[in-house]
Amino acid sequence: MTTQESKWLNDRIGNFTASNIHKLMVSGKPKGNIFGDGAMTYIVEIVGEMLTGESKPDISKIREIEWGNAHEQEAMAAYIARTGKNVLYFGKGNPVFFPLLDLPAGGSPDGLIENKRVIEIKCPYDTANHVKNSILTLDGFKKERKNYYAQIQLNMIVTNVMTADFCSYDPRMLKDQHKLRILEIPLDMEFCKNMIERIRMAAKLRDGIYNRMMALDKLRKAS
Repeated sequence: MTTQESKWLNDRIGNFTASNIHKLMVSGKPKGNIFGDGAMTYIVEIVGEMLTGESKPDISKIREIEWGNAHEQEAMAAYIARTGKNVLYFGKGNPVFFPLLDLPAGGSPDGLIENKRVIEIKCPYDTANHVKNSILTLDGFKKERKNYYAQIQLNMIVTNVMTADFCSYDPRMLKDQHKLRILEIPLDMEFCKNMIERIRMAAKLRDGIYNRMMALDKLRKAS
């Protein structure tokens, strides 16, 4: 692990991250509950990071993560070859966590394109998912890829840009033009306003749970 990777992991601890921020966008049932069960679990996991100083690994997706890591640089090279744009790449060995001002959240985009837009690369392990990514319109992407949409929106906020390129890449496609799909995603101000408000509410819950844990420590020591 590089020094930069260690710093990136440390910077993320206790923060709601772009890759998981979609979990906070789901309301609970019955109607009126601000957060669903998945969101509450995520909030408690973040408290766990604060208490242990360690990030929780996503062991359920190791195969997919390894596949994506193995092909991300290849995908970036394909993007640069097709568009001719300069990209500041934050990939393997050089990840950067961009914090959200005044709130415990942030994102780690795959790169910045000429400091004007975010690039987010996905290399699906399942080819069917790449095909689906390739045929989605912007409206379809927002509905069918809610996790990616939220991730990209937060990454745009923290890097202060107005546009992102979502890239889906599959090296197994027989034709080169089918390997890389690029979809432009604009900043969605209404979505982001709602997302920031939900982050703010989640932060209050995070701090409340953490403070209760600290209070319990004091009670145990006093008894």
